[in-house]
Amino acid sequence: MVRREAAWTLRANVASLDWLQLFEAFRVDDPPRHRVWACELAGQFGNADVVAQIEPLRSDRDGHVRTAAAAATDALSRRGPHADVRAEMTP
Repeated sequence: MVRREAAWTLRANVASLDWLQLFEAFRVDDPPRHRVWACELAGQFGNADVVAQIEPLRSDRDGHVRTAAAAATDALSRRGPHADVRAEMTP
């Protein structure tokens, strides 16, 4: 119960400066929801450099994870390597 609540809180409060640490933990975690979150974080904050880390999730046993991984991979491939997402988010 505590672990689940902690994961929800971390996911809800992630920022561009600390997303990678959470991504690394979630992408290998057992609950499929966490692996989906990893893909969403990569799609939101990452660049093409993390595509290789997402690639194994494209063949995950859970269909939601596979879908999220495909969406993140597509978005990251279009973004290009070393893109500064924070600059893209600046109004």
